[in-house]
Amino acid sequence: MRRAEIQHAVPGFQHASRCSPKAFQTQAIQPNVFRRRNAWLCFDTVVALPLHAPQQVPSIALVERASEELKRQQQLLSKILKSLRELRHLSARQVAHAMGMKLRTYYSFESGQGALDLARIWRFADATDSDPASILEAVMLGSLDHALRCHDNKAASIHLASFRNFEDRVGDRMTNIAPQFFIEAYKRAFDSLEEHLQKRDQSTERWLEENLPRIVPPDKM
Repeated sequence: MRRAEIQHAVPGFQHASRCSPKAFQTQAIQPNVFRRRNAWLCFDTVVALPLHAPQQVPSIALVERASEELKRQQQLLSKILKSLRELRHLSARQVAHAMGMKLRTYYSFESGQGALDLARIWRFADATDSDPASILEAVMLGSLDHALRCHDNKAASIHLASFRNFEDRVGDRMTNIAPQFFIEAYKRAFDSLEEHLQKRDQSTERWLEENLPRIVPPDKM
């Protein structure tokens, strides 16, 4: 059937939608609507709705918000990858070679284009001696700093591997552990790490207080 101009009253809009008639053959189908070139264009991709539900078009604001969020994540991933590469003082060509990729393909990857490729993230981390899990978590958290703080100590990957080992040991019994026990366990672990940092900082400060005066010139004392 040839495509035809169909006047379709979209809630909130009074625009002519350019659609295939088959998109309106059932009340259970509602066309997706997108704004392009100052016109509302209706495509054959559809959203299934219950027969008894009122006809509703997916919110354009939601579509635009999802698109903006995807763009933001791509930009953040690009910034993370470039920052980690530069921290290692590596050129794009060196990392591309280590990953077995053409330079043009690597540039596309580092710019965040395309779908998130987990295998490439792991290969990049291997090529730059970074923490692959922290790269993914940084995108999820919206935090470049998270990836930078973990790139040397591999904290995110260690946490993920440790949890995987625990899961392998307990199996389905893990479903019997209530949330509060996970909270308590993680709190103890992270409190211990924080205590370690405090002791190290205090030890460093004490060492400096005791030893720096020994190298101060006499006329400064």
